[in-house]
Amino acid sequence: MFQVRRFLFLAVLGVTACAHVVVEERLVPSTTEWERVVDTNNYNPKEISHILDMGKVELYVYLNHYQTSYRGSEVIGLEVSKEPNPNLDKGNVFVIKMGVRGRVNTQEYSFSPYNVSVELNGAKSSMKYQPITVLKTERSVVCDFDYDGQAWGTNSEKMENKILNISKAKVDDKFDCFNLVYELDNPKLNKLSISFENTLLPLNKKKIYFNPKKIKWIRSN
Repeated sequence: MFQVRRFLFLAVLGVTACAHVVVEERLVPSTTEWERVVDTNNYNPKEISHILDMGKVELYVYLNHYQTSYRGSEVIGLEVSKEPNPNLDKGNVFVIKMGVRGRVNTQEYSFSPYNVSVELNGAKSSMKYQPITVLKTERSVVCDFDYDGQAWGTNSEKMENKILNISKAKVDDKFDCFNLVYELDNPKLNKLSISFENTLLPLNKKKIYFNPKKIKWIRSN
């Protein structure tokens, strides 16, 4: 009887203590350029912010490209499985989910999202890309990607006007959200930055950079 109880106890403990672990290598936005010092830390998702204070405006910036460097399962801290070939999010379609939120309550400002340029600075040359499509998604505290597994923008409004006037008549914490869709020749995204020249936004800096960070996700069963 004791052995049976012990077996049941360990079985229940194993099931409840099983965790799915994923380590993603993502590019996190910053107002300062990356100094090329490799960051080997694993960060909790709650330690990572995608919101930037740009003076009169706050930006929410999140990229769809990432690399999975580890994926496996652990039981009570012991590795029990690991995928041999972690996935890399490949392809030349590059999407930024971006939110714009004014910090001055009654200020109205204009935004030209088609002028948000992605700059890839390689060893021998630099390339600049403009969005091929801008999708206006739902206003939210956290902006979302509108991708149904096959196409972008199923539940969004495709922006035809090049300039959007954004009013801040009421106080709330929501961003005006967009999906900016690009086609890039280099999916590795080395030395990526985004320029806001000619976007009309009242920003105190016209360029943001991206720092590579390892983000560790743990989901318990």
